[in-house]
Amino acid sequence: MRKEDFRPRLIVWQLTEDRRSEPDGPAAAAADAYTTRECLLTIDSIARTSKPIVVITGPAVLQRPDLFDVVQYGFALGLKIIIEGAPGEISDELLRTFSRFGRRVFRVLIDGCVVEGTDARYEQSPQYSALEDCIVRLRKAGYEVHFGMTLRSVEARQLAFIHDYAFRRRADGIYFHLEWTETSLPAGGAETEGQWSDDVIESIARIKKSSPHGMFFSPQCIRYARREDGAGAGVGYSVRWCHSCVGGKTFAYISPTGSVQACKELTAGGGNLRLNGYDFRGLWEQSALFADLRVRSESCSGTRRFLGDPHGAVTGERAA
Repeated sequence: MRKEDFRPRLIVWQLTEDRRSEPDGPAAAAADAYTTRECLLTIDSIARTSKPIVVITGPAVLQRPDLFDVVQYGFALGLKIIIEGAPGEISDELLRTFSRFGRRVFRVLIDGCVVEGTDARYEQSPQYSALEDCIVRLRKAGYEVHFGMTLRSVEARQLAFIHDYAFRRRADGIYFHLEWTETSLPAGGAETEGQWSDDVIESIARIKKSSPHGMFFSPQCIRYARREDGAGAGVGYSVRWCHSCVGGKTFAYISPTGSVQACKELTAGGGNLRLNGYDFRGLWEQSALFADLRVRSESCSGTRRFLGDPHGAVTGERAA
């Protein structure tokens, strides 16, 4: 990529943190939560860097009383803001309130909602019913239908099943957050973990081939490209998908505490907004880690190996 291409085009901002399982969870989360002023300062600095899509996500983020003001400020500065929420959180009133921001401002989180049933195609759970009702509300209010989903442990059949559901509901896209946990990974350590992430990403690429034209079906932190093997169109010639990590190149993740990272899973990153005066542009342009990533073209597993381990400890090649 050319140097001028290294500007953020997509930022996932986890604005709220789930601490319900901790003894002082809600109180701690409230104490650490970004204030309205902090949100506006961050958005202002992002807009001075480029005009990316900003995906605002996090548990109960739709319940923030200042969410409308934050989104309105971002749109006024030329940013496109997407808000993720659970089906039951996206009410008719919310749809009316945010309608001025376009038909794509909401993304429905479908984690645990679409499960293959035994007596019917889909398990008739309360989560599934809430999702079906939410789709009706979105269409009635004139919105497009976009889904968000976290991939922690996914088999090819489950991916295909989710894709089939999106196709049947005429969804405009499914956007994946890649999140590997110790319980979801096969035995074998970091090397196996990285290869497993590549396998999942390649499974998504294979399913993409059957997606309707215009339906997005992909992780947000990688870029797919077509690779031609062989010469001409004869025997031995084939075209396949390959992918590369765009963390620190065109993609960034902002944690609930203000850390700017290449992605959610790689906690080594570009610094912390609360420690540098909410200057996103300074972190993006001056991060030594991001500069290292920009001279490399790696898959998801290759980036993990380069950084040393899944959580960003710097070892080996990068330390040298």
